[in-house]
Amino acid sequence: GVMRQSVLSSGLEAIEYNRNRKHADLKFFEFGTTYHKKENGFDEVKHLALYLTGKKFEASWNGDKADVNFFYLKTFVSNLLKRVGVDVGILTEEVSNTTPFVEAISLKLNQKSICTFGSISRKLLKVFDINAEVYYADINWQAVLKAAGKHKVEFREVPKFPQVRRDLSMVLGTETSFSQIRSLAFKTERSLLKEMHLFDVYEGDKIEAGKRSYAMTFILQDEHQTLTDKQIDKTM
Repeated sequence: GVMRQSVLSSGLEAIEYNRNRKHADLKFFEFGTTYHKKENGFDEVKHLALYLTGKKFEASWNGDKADVNFFYLKTFVSNLLKRVGVDVGILTEEVSNTTPFVEAISLKLNQKSICTFGSISRKLLKVFDINAEVYYADINWQAVLKAAGKHKVEFREVPKFPQVRRDLSMVLGTETSFSQIRSLAFKTERSLLKEMHLFDVYEGDKIEAGKRSYAMTFILQDEHQTLTDKQIDKTM
């Protein structure tokens, strides 16, 4: 008698069922539809949901014994979006405190959310008798396919000229996110900057309160000639 408004409950039911049968390390996905009543009728939205809990990998004497976490889930989300042709670099990240998350990130394209992911609140997990962290991603599949449909696939010859790596450490206010830095960097250098990675973050007693240190790698390359030190220094 009720049409579901969220795909989360079915995933938590599956996690509860498996954990009660001694299967604690789980990675599930589900394609599903939610239904919402509007002033002028009803709205059906197709979703892709991801659910992670337990250990990252099966037990092994030399394997990674760490639990799944927020950034592990983020990797799944990023790789999935890239795989279907969504340019992750043009998405904006916003902190989301919406139910049912404790902490979450919303990925937006043109100010519209296409994915929200994070950790589920303990209060909700208790309802399902789950005493472990659960990480969940709710992907608006219709919005993703629409964004992917505009993606133009291009192929080009592998450049003959070498890449250059430069590392840079910056101390900024904690209100500044890496996604903001990354977006600004690619807007500033549209030609030579090919890749950008964050390899260390520090926030503690060795720097002043309200500040955070980011250590980043920049990959530069000119596809038509070898970069000079003058070009590299100017870009950095």
